[in-house]
Amino acid sequence: MLAQEAAAKPEKPASQSADPSLRALALGTISLVRKLIGDLLGLAALEARLATLSLIGIVATALAAAFAIMAFWLLLQAALLVGFLRLGADLLWLLIGFTVFNGLTVMLCLFFIRRLSGNLTFRATTAALRGSDTHATAETRHSP
Repeated sequence: MLAQEAAAKPEKPASQSADPSLRALALGTISLVRKLIGDLLGLAALEARLATLSLIGIVATALAAAFAIMAFWLLLQAALLVGFLRLGADLLWLLIGFTVFNGLTVMLCLFFIRRLSGNLTFRATTAALRGSDTHATAETRHSP
C-alpha cells in the first residue's frame, strides 16, 4: 500500500519548492541594494558637508590673504612715495603716477577676468543640448 500511496501523491517539482527561496533571496538582495544606496548617499552627504566646510575655509583664507596683499601693496607704495619725496620729486606728480599705475593694474585684472568668464558659458554643451549644427570637436575640447 505504501507504493500505491506514493504513486497517488504527485511530487512537487523542484522549481516550485525553489520559488519561495528565490523570492526571499530577491527580497534580501533588494534590501541590501537599498541599504548600500542609502550608505553611499550618506557618505556622499558627509563628503559634501566636508567639502563645503573646506571651501568656506579656503574662501576665508583667500580673503585674509587679499587684505594682507592690499596692505603690503599700500605700504610699499607709501615707502616708495617717501623715498621719491626725499629725492626731491613733487608730491602731486607722484600721487598721480601711483594712481594711474593702480588704475592700469585694475583694468588689466578686469580684462583678464572678463576673458576667463567666457569659459563659464558652456557653449559647446549648450549647442549639443539644443541640437544645433555646431558640434564639439577635438579642436574645441582644449580651447580657452
